[in-house]
Amino acid sequence: MPLVGKLSDRVSNRLGLKDLPPPEKVIENLSVLKSKALEMANPDTDVDFKRQLHSIYKHMQDNVSVFVTMMGNGTCWLWTHNQFVAPQDLVLEYPNNLDLSSYIGKVPSEFLPYRTLFQKFGLRKVLSNEDILGILYSIQQTIEARQPPFASSSEVKVSIEILNWLWKEKKTVQDDIPVPIIAEGGKFTLKPRSTTLFCDVSKNGLKELNCREEEIYVIHEEIPKAAAEWLEIRFLSTHILDPEEIGIEQCGQSEPITMRIKNILKEYDEDSDIFKELIQNAEDAGADVCKFLVDFRVHRDAPESLIDHDMALYDKSSVLDQVYNINHPEFSHLSNDDMKEFQIFLQSGLSKSKVSQEYVRKLKSLPIFETTHGKRVRIDGAKVFILNIKYTVIFPDLFNLPTNSCIFLKHNSENYMLSQTLNIQVLDDLEYFMKFILPAVHQLTETQILHSLKLLLSLRYSLKQRETIISSLKTVKLIRSSQGRLEPASYYFDESVELYKQMLPHERFVPERFWSELCEGDDYTTEKAKQLVRELGMKHVVSADEIIHFAYQLESEAKVNRRLKDMKLKSSLLFREALNKACNIKIKDQHFLEKIADIKFIFPVMIRKELSNYHQPFAAEGTTVKIRGSLIDKKPEYQDLIWSSMPIIDLPVYTTQKLMQMMKNAGAHEEPPPNCVASNIRNICQSPCETDQLIKTRAKVFRSSYAYLQAKRFEGNHLAGLPVVLVEKDTKLMRPNDVCLSLSYDLDFRPYLYKITPEDAMYASFFQKIGVKNKATAEQYCSVLAAVYADSCDKQKLHSNQLRTVKRAVEQLFKSISAQGNETLLENVETLYLPAADGKLYPSSTLCYNDTVFETKRLEEALENKFLLLEKLSECHLGNDKYKHHQLLQLLPQKFQPKMLSEFTEERVVESKMQPCELGTGCEFIGWFAKHLSSRAFKYGFICLLREQLQGKITQEDASNICEKIFGSIQIICCKTLETTLWLDKQPLPKTDEETDVSVERGQQGCTFYLKHNDDMALKVINEVITTLTKEINALLGNRIASVHLPVLGQLLMCDDLQDVRKTLAKNQIRDSAETESSSFSPAAPGTEIPEEWHDCLDMNVLNNFEEGEYVGYSIDDKYIYAVIVEELPGHNGRYSWRYKIEVGEDEPIEVSCVDLFQFKREKKMLKPEENTCMELEPLTGAVPHSSEPSINSLPASVQEAKREIDKCLAEIWKLPEEERHKAIKRLYLRWHPDKNPDRQSLANEAFKYLQNRIDELSKPKAAGSTFSSRNTHFRGFYQQWNQEARYHRNSRERFSRGYRGFHSYNFWTHNENVPRPDREEARRWCRQARCDLNAAHKDTGGESTEWCLFKVHQVVEKSLIAACYKRNGQHPNSSSISATAAQVSLYSPQLRDLPEIVKNLQTLGVDPKRTQYPNCHPYPHIPNGQFRSENEMLALNKASELLNKIEAYVN
Repeated sequence: MPLVGKLSDRVSNRLGLKDLPPPEKVIENLSVLKSKALEMANPDTDVDFKRQLHSIYKHMQDNVSVFVTMMGNGTCWLWTHNQFVAPQDLVLEYPNNLDLSSYIGKVPSEFLPYRTLFQKFGLRKVLSNEDILGILYSIQQTIEARQPPFASSSEVKVSIEILNWLWKEKKTVQDDIPVPIIAEGGKFTLKPRSTTLFCDVSKNGLKELNCREEEIYVIHEEIPKAAAEWLEIRFLSTHILDPEEIGIEQCGQSEPITMRIKNILKEYDEDSDIFKELIQNAEDAGADVCKFLVDFRVHRDAPESLIDHDMALYDKSSVLDQVYNINHPEFSHLSNDDMKEFQIFLQSGLSKSKVSQEYVRKLKSLPIFETTHGKRVRIDGAKVFILNIKYTVIFPDLFNLPTNSCIFLKHNSENYMLSQTLNIQVLDDLEYFMKFILPAVHQLTETQILHSLKLLLSLRYSLKQRETIISSLKTVKLIRSSQGRLEPASYYFDESVELYKQMLPHERFVPERFWSELCEGDDYTTEKAKQLVRELGMKHVVSADEIIHFAYQLESEAKVNRRLKDMKLKSSLLFREALNKACNIKIKDQHFLEKIADIKFIFPVMIRKELSNYHQPFAAEGTTVKIRGSLIDKKPEYQDLIWSSMPIIDLPVYTTQKLMQMMKNAGAHEEPPPNCVASNIRNICQSPCETDQLIKTRAKVFRSSYAYLQAKRFEGNHLAGLPVVLVEKDTKLMRPNDVCLSLSYDLDFRPYLYKITPEDAMYASFFQKIGVKNKATAEQYCSVLAAVYADSCDKQKLHSNQLRTVKRAVEQLFKSISAQGNETLLENVETLYLPAADGKLYPSSTLCYNDTVFETKRLEEALENKFLLLEKLSECHLGNDKYKHHQLLQLLPQKFQPKMLSEFTEERVVESKMQPCELGTGCEFIGWFAKHLSSRAFKYGFICLLREQLQGKITQEDASNICEKIFGSIQIICCKTLETTLWLDKQPLPKTDEETDVSVERGQQGCTFYLKHNDDMALKVINEVITTLTKEINALLGNRIASVHLPVLGQLLMCDDLQDVRKTLAKNQIRDSAETESSSFSPAAPGTEIPEEWHDCLDMNVLNNFEEGEYVGYSIDDKYIYAVIVEELPGHNGRYSWRYKIEVGEDEPIEVSCVDLFQFKREKKMLKPEENTCMELEPLTGAVPHSSEPSINSLPASVQEAKREIDKCLAEIWKLPEEERHKAIKRLYLRWHPDKNPDRQSLANEAFKYLQNRIDELSKPKAAGSTFSSRNTHFRGFYQQWNQEARYHRNSRERFSRGYRGFHSYNFWTHNENVPRPDREEARRWCRQARCDLNAAHKDTGGESTEWCLFKVHQVVEKSLIAACYKRNGQHPNSSSISATAAQVSLYSPQLRDLPEIVKNLQTLGVDPKRTQYPNCHPYPHIPNGQFRSENEMLALNKASELLNKIEAYVN
């Protein structure tokens, strides 16, 4: 974290930046800098990096006591030379003129102001002699580890600098330190100084020595001679001149003079060079004058020694021989000086001659050699050593060991000369210790052992010697414990190790008495002694096994020990040691922490009070936890996330990436695991919050958890079904199923369903994971209703808030299932509760819904309390569209749907009060509706409307089938009076009789429309009926058409033709999506072959009347074609001889016999009165000519009547010519064939048998006087052919019925509605009434009622024109305008061409239906009376009479 920069005090105080940052944050920030440094190219040049380091070091120095307890000495955090190192690995300053940067770092000068901080963490102020010598030894070890073991130039350089520094500083060096020497090939290496020589000869002389077998180590030439002398390194010249070859005591030059002279002379190339060297030496010695004496004599065969060998030997030997026989006690009379002089004299007689061995033997036998204790002894009986030691006086008991049989001579000049001549080893203190004390250490007394340790502390020794000493002393019991027992050093633990001090009993530490006796209070010696004891085995580094043992020990103690403060201290120390151990690079076990991961020895971090007050922590105070499963305390805010689900532990050391990885390998977590965060929420969500502070704490905890889990991957089902969502200003928690991200009218749903607050909207993805829906679902609304029911089921009614919630829930429920379907309700909702009319909730399946079309008051008053009715959905914000309400309820799964009243209630006509229309089939009122309902144009528009309503999801074919199903089987009945009553469960409901204009009764295969007759065909009356019809038609459709499109359905019923339909569709923006079949809107052309499906519809009855303009079938060449009757020809004799002119598509009409012409029959199923439930649409007015009506029920009622009809027909047929007779017999045969009469099988079978028998009888020759002619023809040969034709006709009809799936009857006229059907009888009826109106108009002439005369003239013209339309096509004209109708009729016949002109003249004379009747058609204050000229009366009557006469002539 950044420290405060250069802000003013005022600003810093205001922002709280003056507060000291937590040490953990400072350490964390330091760790971040370390990571950044690894990524930087050159951190030393980064100003910001250095600035942050200075800030951190300054802060740490100001608060050094805090950081010392938190960070170990081995932690690398001090920046130097592009890396972080531990302070203990650096030094503050190097010794003068000694650069050791290659082996030990130096604190950068820029960080020297923080030396106090660094020294607290182990920074050395200066290097001790031991440290410097240690570097020298480490260089030696590095070189020896190489192959070949040669030193680098830098290593040689540092070694020379160290040796020169030791010499110049006059440092005491007792060890056999390594020095650089010349190795083979001009390389260098390091060897102990005792084995090396200083080269004081020439290079040529050195080369000559290479031939010697002896290995010579010459020190590096850069080491000065003075330094070599100070280091006590022998000279090479001294080494190669053996003093035994010289019989005199050496003084001055230490090498043989002759050798020295020879070597000197060899070193000079020219003779004159010797004099130059002598002058230089004289000058170096400070001489003022140098004189040379030159002797030109030659000394041949010069001896190697200047003293004669025999002469020297003679004197000493004689003396030795004399004293050898003297009694030894006599020597005691000599003084010490005498002894010394005598010893020197005799020792000077030693030589390498043959007698020298005898000389030595005799010399050693004399008691003249002084020991370390001052005695004079002989040295021939034991091993002799010369002791050159300092501590004989201090530790006399160590130099008089009883087990030692050696002779130790005093180190004086005469003994030293003896050692050189007799090769007697000179021992210093260390050598004596190693050779005599160390092997006998186990036999020493406690005091001697103590003195041995004191001696050892005073000595200097090499690493190899140190290893030997430590190895020998490790098993020695040398320290007396507090229990009084001598124990080896390995028994004890280092008391300076705080962990040992806390975990072990006092007796396991070295008693203080031992240190005081050994070191006598000297701090330096004490520290050195402790280090020695550590090396001897005193445990001073906590081992991995000890840590494990201590961990188990602490785990056990924590269960019973109540000294919490002490236990926490132990835990902290142990955990710190374990972490340091794991981070130690020398420890190869990288899995150490995993071995202690499951031991509960760590005290977790204390949880903040406000959290503990809300819910108890995972680990109570005083409870220890293990590493595995714990969270590392990196951020204080993590406590909010997991304090009840996992422990938090603090790392009492500086954390590194490596340490964090080890902790994670051991099962600790650097960040809270999402599943533990979820567990924490699961633990605390049920905890009560009764104070404001707890509510605030809970809100903070939950929002922190929301944010954390949202950023992590976690399993949302861990929190499913738990109250974890904050609502009601954080005072309440709700389950995910009771909350959603988006909720319309959310305030209406409190406290049952909530919307995520704006404050928490940022956690949307988290909420979605735990099951919170984006939008409220149908299932949730069902839950709201169920919750309200549970709260109110024992109450009389819902209170206002509940009522508001229920209504809004019902609204949103239906909107939801409309948009998303009801699958989830089936899967997840057991019971759906809906409001009833009494204001309470009930299971929806127990309620009833009034889906009837009846007046609500009429039905509900009759039902009274028989049913619980569903509350009106309009009360639940769902609008007033009842069709929509019905559709919504049908969206519910079947088990949840209320009972529909329409399923067990119905409206029926009160038959006892129903009176049929007096006009019967001629009723214009019913004819208008029948015509429009059955028109192809209406069906075309209906298909387009239905496809538009369903947005094209239904095909043309399916829409057409629906249309055929509904309108292909409708019957319309006109009634004079019409009343209905309501039925419930097949029983009439009292007091529900009501007059109505329209009633519908539905059957299994269709329906019947009952219309109350109305003479007024005004648009208002028609609209009223159409409005009712549209509702009923929609009910037949299952309310598929929305209310917005119902008026369009009514407009389509008003359309007269396809053009009107298309205009209506376009006006209402409905796509013209139906396919037009030209054959459906225009009749087939004459001469076109009749489709096979209609062959069975051809009436085989010959006795039919054909009208002019009628479409018929014409048989020619074994096929049937369409034809149109042009005229009936006169001159016929009997019905079978009638002939007609017909149009068959040729240029001129042709003349044919009636036997070849066939009317299209209209068959009707005969129903019993009680079966009249599903009738086809019967346009009862002018459907077919009256003359053909018998074909509807063309077969007689009984077999006897059928036989009489057959006999009558045969009598007529048998008079015809043979060809005509054959055709007639075939038609009569087919008329009665059973396959042609499937609805009258019994009657047809009997009549057909009778017909066959009669034909056979007539075909036989007759006796004289027979009634029939003898022109007999055998017809039995044609029966099989005729039978096949009859069966073929039946199959075609059945195929037609299967193709229309029973939706449409087999009726040529209803299926081909645009085929003209002239109706002369109806035309004549209209003409009769027109004539009556004309006569009535004549009675109004005279000028008093001109308007009535003209009105009646209009009636004459209108009815005459209508009569012409019936004569032409059997239909009422569409237009109500006499001018438009006249224009249409004028096209029917040449004799009618002037009708439009006549009508125009009449209109000029004032003939108008409205202006003659209504005052509002005239300017105020005039009325129709008096507005027309009386002279126009006769003119109008004459014109009307002319028009009527023309039309009567056309009709008749």
